[in-house]
Amino acid sequence: MSHKSAGYVGETARPTGVALGRLLAADELGLGVLAGPADPGAIILTHCAVIELEHPETYLTGHELLLITGLGLSAEPGRLDAYVDALCAAGISALGFGVEPVYPEVPEALIAACERAGLVLLRVPREVPFVQITAQFARELESVRVRGLQFVSTLARRLTRAVLQPHPDRALIEALAEQSGARVLLRSGSDTSTAGVLARALPPAEEEALLSGAVAELARSERGEDLFTAPAGGALEAVARRIDRDGGRASRGTVLLLIKEHIGSDDRTGFALAADLLQAALGLPRSQTIALDQLMMLLLVDGPPADRAGIERWGRLVATSLGRAGTRAVHTVVAVSAAGEPAQATDLIWWRRALDTPFVDHRAGALRALVAAVPGEHVLADLHARGWLACVSTAYPVDELATAIREAELLLPRAREAGRPLVAGSELETLGALIPAPLSDLFARTVLEALLADPAATELVDTLYTWLLHNGSWDATARALGVHRNTVRRLVPRAGALLDRDLDDAHVRADLIFALRHHIRDGGARARTRGA
Repeated sequence: MSHKSAGYVGETARPTGVALGRLLAADELGLGVLAGPADPGAIILTHCAVIELEHPETYLTGHELLLITGLGLSAEPGRLDAYVDALCAAGISALGFGVEPVYPEVPEALIAACERAGLVLLRVPREVPFVQITAQFARELESVRVRGLQFVSTLARRLTRAVLQPHPDRALIEALAEQSGARVLLRSGSDTSTAGVLARALPPAEEEALLSGAVAELARSERGEDLFTAPAGGALEAVARRIDRDGGRASRGTVLLLIKEHIGSDDRTGFALAADLLQAALGLPRSQTIALDQLMMLLLVDGPPADRAGIERWGRLVATSLGRAGTRAVHTVVAVSAAGEPAQATDLIWWRRALDTPFVDHRAGALRALVAAVPGEHVLADLHARGWLACVSTAYPVDELATAIREAELLLPRAREAGRPLVAGSELETLGALIPAPLSDLFARTVLEALLADPAATELVDTLYTWLLHNGSWDATARALGVHRNTVRRLVPRAGALLDRDLDDAHVRADLIFALRHHIRDGGARARTRGA
């Protein structure tokens, strides 16, 4: 079936046959091109026939190489033009003229007629019998058939393996694009996945227009039949198919599109197989697939195997499901709505796609996921733009995923305060990263209250903090501050007396370092203002 729409040209299926270039390349045939298009080698021949009639069109079906000696031709003016016009109307691909015994050479009038009509005209040498050409054509046709079977068989195996992967849609279009040398696009709702690169690539805007046009055309087709189209004015051909299954994982309006120069029958066969497999893969009801994934999350997080062999099996399962063979440790992502809205089951659909993982669940209003690698900044930014604050843990073995999730959850208060996604690493280098600023402010004010109330508070704070950072060294502190050592020996004990704390106690020093660091670096100005 072909449809016509604005910007598209209806295309019929490209025939399966032998490229004329294969016969032209056979030196033993010695064929010469006398007329026709600039690139005759790309023309496809489906049959090779010998018909010595002035009106052979009755016996032609199209795409033939017609071989003649001119026995039935009339030399009357205009008769050769009418003969060539009739051949073109019958749809033949090429005309082969054997010189001698009828004509010593190809008639100039026939060459002119074929040139005018754009029909390929071949000169067949006298010493080459027509049966030699038909035999060579038969061998080439058998070779095409065998190559086609090998192509389809190989593609079928690759597509079958792809559809069993954790992300069958992505794996399948990548396999289809690589095997067929085509550009493949999959539109599902508002999301588009692409694979493959063409030598003569369409500009992105034209590619999007082609895909959108195919989606619109197929939406009007009640039976969801294949749509054969070609970009207007372009050399590329395209075939599209709607992938719909009510209640399944495929969104309504999901369309598979293949773009290539000269789409042959093998390409169409592979495309149809890919579309069928994709429809089957996406046909499992969403509720079932999400339930299975959540069950997997429950088992992974709450009840991993206790024995080492079981842990290894779980690790391989997780790595395979994430498409990262060899992975033995994974990150966790925990996200909450910035607006305070609880996570819903419907959020899991886009969440799975965004983080490229099947392991997603929602509990206590938060979304949780397992990923093979830290999501890119653009992914976290996209989640943030959708209203979600995400926190990512460091990598943990599969038997420590509960710890990984707790680590990510510890970052959530800080993420809410900062208003941005956080990734464990630099965010966990200091204790202050885990304590909200208001609590740090309160702690610093409470611990340093007496010190900040002193008229010499600034000098006391700087001296005490520098002394603590230099592990109680009087000389090192004096050098760092550019003062005499006796000044340090005078101010530090005074600060200790004001605080009423034992500065030789390691725990006291730790509390003071945290309080002074927050006061000076994070909240010093605010704290001093409040203290004043």
